[in-house]
Amino acid sequence: MKKHLRIAALQCNFQSREKTLSMPEFWAENGFDTEQLLHTHADLYSAVYDPARHKALVAEYLERSQKQGLQTIIYMNCHILGPSLAPHFQDWSIQRADGSQALLYGTYPACCLNSGWRDYFFSCVESLGDFALEGLFFDGPAYQDCHCPACQEKFLAETGKPLSQATPAEHHAFTLRSVLAFKKALRLKVKAVNPHWCMYFNEGLFSGTHDAATMAAHLATNDLVGTEGGFFFYCEPRKLPYWRCAAYAKLAEAVAGDRPTVIFFAADHKPWGWCLHTPTELRLCYADAIGNGASVWMGIHSNPDNFLTQAGRAALDMVKFDAQNNLHYQETKSRAEVAILYSFNTASHSLCLAEESDFYGKGGMETERPGNYHDAVQGACALLEHLNLPYDIVTDLEPRAMEKYRLLLAPNAACLDEKTLEACHDFTSQGGTLLADGQFAQFQEDGSPRKALPPWLGIQQVQEMVHQKRFNYLSLQWEGFTVDNAFGYMPSPAWVFPVAPLPNAEIVGRIPAPLKGCYAARPGTPQLPVAIRNAVGKGKACLFSGGLFEFYYGFPLISLRQWLQAILKDLHLQYRLENAPAGVSLTVRETHQGNLLVHITNHVGALRPLDNVPTLQGITLDTPAQWRKATLLLGKGKLPPPVSPGRFPLPPLEDVTILLLEQ
Repeated sequence: MKKHLRIAALQCNFQSREKTLSMPEFWAENGFDTEQLLHTHADLYSAVYDPARHKALVAEYLERSQKQGLQTIIYMNCHILGPSLAPHFQDWSIQRADGSQALLYGTYPACCLNSGWRDYFFSCVESLGDFALEGLFFDGPAYQDCHCPACQEKFLAETGKPLSQATPAEHHAFTLRSVLAFKKALRLKVKAVNPHWCMYFNEGLFSGTHDAATMAAHLATNDLVGTEGGFFFYCEPRKLPYWRCAAYAKLAEAVAGDRPTVIFFAADHKPWGWCLHTPTELRLCYADAIGNGASVWMGIHSNPDNFLTQAGRAALDMVKFDAQNNLHYQETKSRAEVAILYSFNTASHSLCLAEESDFYGKGGMETERPGNYHDAVQGACALLEHLNLPYDIVTDLEPRAMEKYRLLLAPNAACLDEKTLEACHDFTSQGGTLLADGQFAQFQEDGSPRKALPPWLGIQQVQEMVHQKRFNYLSLQWEGFTVDNAFGYMPSPAWVFPVAPLPNAEIVGRIPAPLKGCYAARPGTPQLPVAIRNAVGKGKACLFSGGLFEFYYGFPLISLRQWLQAILKDLHLQYRLENAPAGVSLTVRETHQGNLLVHITNHVGALRPLDNVPTLQGITLDTPAQWRKATLLLGKGKLPPPVSPGRFPLPPLEDVTILLLEQ
């Protein structure tokens, strides 16, 4: 299977038979090379292929797809019972304790993986062996606790006690085991039907549902890693960070290994499936996905006539651009020198509120520990995005991946296993800079307390938490950093843990005694240590023992950005933008021909959804001197000549600008 795909998806069918059969030609004309086929066997907005009802139409459709050179991946819904399965709602649905059916999207029941639905679903998969396919996509399954007779019987067999006597934790653990068992069994079934088929699920990578070991087991059931990074505006648009799609693509790449990654990109404005996003939002999201190494699945939940609108044409123009530059995007590798550590163990054992969904439920767990892990991670992203830096994500699945970077941000990575902690130590000792915050490494991977912090962090003791609300101040130090305040004050995060440093460690952050209120008294002199810097081999580790990154996500203070800039100055990063405002994102990836693909996406705007972003002038791309030639692949205007080897003045930046650099 190719590493980079352009996947079309029509997520419903309210068309005539003739119009349905015309879609392969439409997809091919507009640059797609693959279809995730749903609409031939649609059950409103979901689908399960049933040969008794769908075989003739699917066979005719696939014949037309093959003539257009399109690969086909069949969509199979494994989280919802569509209206055609109404006679089985009572027997096959997830049931609540009172016997009522759990509904997804507020419409139709979720399917129970332990019910008779499973045999029906597996038989439908078996019947697809008649077709020449590239693979199967399984949308779901749902992670909701069920009280149906089948689950009661299975729980009793597994544990020896009735499901009615299970604690909520025991019941949910049973649900998670059932989901994983289903996915493993389904993989065996698929490979028995056709070992060459690619199969994959809709994985909630940021959901906080799984710890590292369990996430690895789920990923092992996928031949391709796909996630809904391009489904956005379920919340109020102003609450959605502009880097969301890019962050999902980075995390997918971090866990995929050699497998392809794909961003599921709904072209419509959720939850209004029959209204598309603005042209600007569509272009930016598409560019952020492919600029971070992902394929794109573009789905619409309405008739394809919406592709004839201004917004629809903008989306298709990006697909055509992608097709024209297909060779550049097939095998790319990030050249970022900065990374963020994402810990699945921490997400699973900490409060992680922001990624709730019909599929995955509420991520993470309620704990007595402070902070929201999701917001801490997003705060680290925000700092790097606001500084226009290329960056990647590494995880506790493959922590040794951090070794190639120069700076690692570890936002509140509280629950770390020994291999990840050792990788952090080796990263710093070999010359890297680690900037951690929160309760870094204070807990084991299962959430239990660690006896002591590793001495290389330079901290002898962590004292009791000081909760300052938003009343207290902070003093931070770093070479080259001076806060613009006559008293050296900056706003402090709400929660911090004063620390006692080891003798050779350096205090680089202090707070004064907390105030009772913002107008209670004059703040005192910052004396309580809260940030420690320690030399580790050739590198250094700095731990801010409080919610610094989470604080920045809510309050993006210029002073914190300037502090990070001082840290970065010593690193002499190779790829950066000069004179770019916050809101401009940069990614740099090496192609398999040895060139560089540079994506610059302009998210500057006062309102989401973004519409007409301001045109930006006077920005320069700074790279190593070996890069002497630049070609404008996508953008407006004409590319000026370089002012010196590796320094490229950029044309006026509108929404998306893409360059190819050569030596």
